[in-house]
Amino acid sequence: MQIKSIEVYGFVGWITSFVLFVFYGLWVIMPSTVFLSLGLPYLPDKSWALALPSMVVVTLMFFILLGQGMHMILTKEIDDVSIIQDTFSKITHDNVTTKRHKNAIPEVFDIPITVANTLLYEKYK
Repeated sequence: MQIKSIEVYGFVGWITSFVLFVFYGLWVIMPSTVFLSLGLPYLPDKSWALALPSMVVVTLMFFILLGQGMHMILTKEIDDVSIIQDTFSKITHDNVTTKRHKNAIPEVFDIPITVANTLLYEKYK
């Protein structure tokens, strides 16, 4: 069995993220004097332990809301004709005659809006 490179990258990424999380947790929990005694005097301030994750969460929420807002802006109005039929619509006509096997699945067409309204709402008249 041969190991794929994507599996190796995934495993290395998982181990790296776990080790970085452990170091992050130790940096947050341990007092600064321990790091000074280890010869690491240039570590960031402990307030960044809350500031960076908060910035990441706020940035992600901003992009999610921005995406939703852009979709709402670009959505067509409810009475726009392009919602019902566009250039890719394949409307069936009564004069369509194709030679096919009698047990074959018929070709796929879009149902015209008038036929759909008749089928859906005729019983309410």
